[in-house]
Amino acid sequence: MTILIRFWVIVLLTGLGGSAHTLAETFDLVTFNPPGGQREALPDHVGFTEQAGNAFCQIAVFHSVPGAGDAARDFEAEWDGLVAQRYRVTGTRSAKAVDWPGGWKMTVGAAPVSAAGAGDFIAMLAVFSGHGVRVPVLVNYNDERYQEKFNSFIAGLQLHPPAPAAAVPPAPQTAGPGGPPPLTSQPWYRAIASYSHWGFNFTGPELAKMGNQGYSKWTYNFRPDGSYSFVSEFWSMSRHQEYWFVEEAGTYQATGDTIRVSPRQVRRVLRNKEGQPQGEAVPVDREETRYRYKFHYLSGMEKWYLILTPADGKETRRDGSFSGHQLFPASYLYSKPPQFN
Repeated sequence: MTILIRFWVIVLLTGLGGSAHTLAETFDLVTFNPPGGQREALPDHVGFTEQAGNAFCQIAVFHSVPGAGDAARDFEAEWDGLVAQRYRVTGTRSAKAVDWPGGWKMTVGAAPVSAAGAGDFIAMLAVFSGHGVRVPVLVNYNDERYQEKFNSFIAGLQLHPPAPAAAVPPAPQTAGPGGPPPLTSQPWYRAIASYSHWGFNFTGPELAKMGNQGYSKWTYNFRPDGSYSFVSEFWSMSRHQEYWFVEEAGTYQATGDTIRVSPRQVRRVLRNKEGQPQGEAVPVDREETRYRYKFHYLSGMEKWYLILTPADGKETRRDGSFSGHQLFPASYLYSKPPQFN
């Protein structure tokens, strides 16, 4: 594996950045020549798969997300989300960092892995760090006949700095004392404390039948740089040693009265009372959602609420059952966490 990584980096160093006039496609911050094969385009990545019998090669270019300001930390975060949580790593990982044109640094690592239905293969991840963001490119392959293909593809990538972040526009609002807090100024929180069954996304009638023996909590953090995190926590007296969390991170775009939430990493993890993980985290399907949003002041509660209304009118897996408020029957109501009151 060490020889493989060294060979790949040497090939990349001989042709960094490609030639602008030959590159045919741009996805987010990356311009490249499509490598051929079956194309798949999703909000967070564009991918290409080539297969011949049992041999295959998959190449995916992912959307940029805010970086940690350190290339090694960026690489570890993406390795965890794109490789370690998706596959079973069966061998030692190699990694190396090199400078990349345009003020970027590329960290590349690879390891043998396995997955149900795919058998054994190599997962190779390149993470480009710079300009406040990170951009991952993932290659999965099980036959060295594809090595020249992905070497050429990676070596020809051109990366562009992100555009300056635009200010988040003010959301529609109702009148209240002092005006609403900005979207990015605080965590936004909601909770239910009336159920005794393990799980989540209960319906209203189900909640009505349950006793006061558990809780569910949801918390958003929207950041000024366009990234967000979301955590939901579920606990029930019927399984009182189990604290289940769904932890999500990604990017959002606020335009007018609309927020589009695009998750990058979503995982479900069991923790103990002290918050320590119990076993491996399990990847959860990502759910891109567009919400209508506004701020509303409820005088009876003496607080501002962030109202999120799914544009398609359907409950989301992320947020669970609608809050059921008479003024906003098909919406979720989030407010300041109680510890901040």
